[in-house]
Parts: sequence; C-alpha cells; structure tokens
Amino acid sequence: MTLIVASPTVNPEDPVFGRLYGEGMAAAPTGFLRQNEEGKMVVENTVTMLPRYPVEGVCRLCGELANLTKEHIPPKSSGNKFRHTNLTFEDWLNDRWGNASSNNGPVEQGGIFGYTLCKCCNSITGKLYGSEYMSWVSRAKALLGSYGPGAISQLNSTPGPFGENINFSSNGPEDAVKPGAFVRQILSCMCSLSGTWNLAGRYPAIRRIILEQATESLPAGMELGMYLYVGPKVRIVGPQLLIDMKTKTWRWVEEIAYPPYAFQFVIASNSPNPGMGLLIDPFTSVSPDAKMQFSGVIELGFGWSPYPGDYRSKAAIIAGRAKLT
Repeated sequence: MTLIVASPTVNPEDPVFGRLYGEGMAAAPTGFLRQNEEGKMVVENTVTMLPRYPVEGVCRLCGELANLTKEHIPPKSSGNKFRHTNLTFEDWLNDRWGNASSNNGPVEQGGIFGYTLCKCCNSITGKLYGSEYMSWVSRAKALLGSYGPGAISQLNSTPGPFGENINFSSNGPEDAVKPGAFVRQILSCMCSLSGTWNLAGRYPAIRRIILEQATESLPAGMELGMYLYVGPKVRIVGPQLLIDMKTKTWRWVEEIAYPPYAFQFVIASNSPNPGMGLLIDPFTSVSPDAKMQFSGVIELGFGWSPYPGDYRSKAAIIAGRAKLT
C-alpha cells in the first residue's frame, strides 16, 4: 500500500510541506515504513494489517505468539457482519458518490475483520467491553433515527459543518453508561489496526488500560476523538500521516468510520493538543465498571471523502472543488 499523505490540497513542492512531511516520517517507528521498487515510501498492505485467514503470530494486545483469532473492527454486534466492497484510495476518488457501476473493488464476506488477537485477549475484550459498545451504538442509532424524514439528505445538501447535542443517560441513574468500557473497546480495535506500529507493545500503558482495566491517561501526544457518522461508505484506516498546512501540524492517525460512529486516534503529532472530534480519551482514567451520564456537542459527518477525518457533506465537497477552479 502506497503511503497516502492524507490532505487534499497539498503542494508537494512547498518547502513548509517538505519540512512537515520529514518531521512526520521521522516520527514513525523503525520498520513501519519501507521503500518499494519505485523508490516510494510504502506501509504494510491491508492483508498484512488485517489478515483474513487464521495465522500464527504475535497478538496485538498481549504480545504473545499464538494462533490468532478473528477480531471484527468495529465489533460484529454493532452490525459489522455483512458483505462489503474493499475500496482502495484510488477507488474512492473514482467513485466519489457511490455509483455501483464504478465499485470495482473485491467483495468480502462477513464484515471487516482480521486475525489479530489471541483467543484469551479476544475473549477478555468481548466479555468486558463488547456489550457496552453495542449500547452506545443503539443510542446513536436512536438519535439519528429521531431526525425527521429527509433530514439527513437535506444536511448532505448543505455545506455545514453540523453539530449535535448528545445526552446519554439523561433519564436517570438506571440509564447511565460506562464510558470507561466503551473507550477500551475502541482502543482494542485501534491496536488491531496498528499493525507493525505495535501500539500495545510500544506503549505499555495502552496494554494495561485494556487488559488490566488500569485507570490511567493515554501516553502524551495521543488523543481519541468521536463523531456521529452517517456514511454511506465506511473507512477503516491504519496509521496514516495527515498534514494540515493551515496550522502547520502533522498527525499520524488511525480511523474507524463505521455508522453510527467515526473515531480518530491521534498516535503521534507535533501538536500537544491535536483536538479531533469530541475527545473521549479522558475516559481511560475511568473504571470500565463506573456508570455515569455522558453529554457533549458532537460533530455529525458523512463518508464521501477518502481522507481520514474528512466528514464533509456532498455539498461542502462540491463547494470546495469550486474554490479550487
């Protein structure tokens, strides 16, 4: 897989871009990047990152060598169990608006998954965190379902951006949520997506937070943001480099954008506060058993762009193109 610098308006000849690109590339761990025969920098392909068949390998949570088991990303219980078309970056560009005739990628059955975790770790995360993730999915689907007929389509025809006030457990203590369990399920999926970046092995705090239910902060420079996400396409992205020329920042991010949520995990950045989405990483310092009210303003976005973190409506993308011409 060719390394995609995830920014739609970058001039590669700009010296500022060159500096940011060099800094970002230097932050990637040894072995994650390599040069192909054409001299281009590449990262591991999707098959290696999320192998579709049982393999023996290193568990991406505990680090032990084992027969790896199937991990759905996001969890299967959230609806991730149906056939899908696997689109490359170029496929996204050629099929911007989801025309079935141009969806030429391979069709895969059984949802988005990879053999990434040993049986023990897979069982631990499913038992401790899986049902809570499903609870949050149900709440988000109910919220989106409360929109009037045609409301989502109307938003898609409006430049935006769009925000939504969410208030889970507003009906009292019996309706409380467990954000500590929810965030740990997402982190587990991000560890599976990290491949040779090896998040859990490189950062023992992440391993403790997930497997030992430790209550501590993520390592410095990391942030996990959440969005409401209506699709229609999904994006499951391992570590990619994002460069923002306006703010002169670079970020290595992972993304899980699968309705009704999208998650952006900043794993390295030159900014102390990358700030992407409604931040939920503070909940790693909360016990997964703790119940509480959860509220905030969350961005609502769409899945028309191949760039991680780009949740613009169709109208906003079209307007942006017009400005460039």
